[in-house]
Amino acid sequence: MDWRARRGFSLIEVTVVLGLVVLVAGITLMSLKPGKDKTSSLALATALADEFRSARQLAISNGHPVAVCFPTNGGNQEVADSIYRLEGWNVPRVTWSKGFRGDYPELGFGAAKWSGPTFTDGAPLPPLTKAAAFNINTWVPSAHRNDTVYCFTPDGGVITDNLPALNGNYTVVVAKNPAIAGRTISAGADATVVQISANGAVSYTKGIAPKLS
Repeated sequence: MDWRARRGFSLIEVTVVLGLVVLVAGITLMSLKPGKDKTSSLALATALADEFRSARQLAISNGHPVAVCFPTNGGNQEVADSIYRLEGWNVPRVTWSKGFRGDYPELGFGAAKWSGPTFTDGAPLPPLTKAAAFNINTWVPSAHRNDTVYCFTPDGGVITDNLPALNGNYTVVVAKNPAIAGRTISAGADATVVQISANGAVSYTKGIAPKLS
């Protein structure tokens, strides 16, 4: 046998084989990765909570108010499937928007209360807050004043135009096919409540009582 006729793999051959192995492994991992649950109110509530937290951090970092807003079609629609962000001091402007209908086609959300607990219109400001003199009614541009607005201030707190609050926490209800009128949810399945304290802390709880139809 002529051992000189035998040779090893070239660098190009090794690189091609390794590339194919990595590609196949990547495709396999993607196929095994669980997909987003497009029917889960908890998944959408988690996404909304993340956006609230991001807005709060932006307000603190940049030193100006940042608001997360739900469009209401001029005040005629209390169930939303998208949000946008207002930023700035004297002349706040829309800097970002996001729609959720594609990822969560059956879900909606809105600032809402429900029968049973005692709600207040607005949450009390935390002690010594620097936002006490902040007037959200004059800050929000006229084109957006009918929308639902949660405005985070540079000290980390949040102010709204007297949106529903329970035990000092603003409430955003996420549900499947929700019906909201007069800031009260009367129907909707698989509900999750996002809670925002006046200090700007954000959390969420699966389900509300009593259960909705």
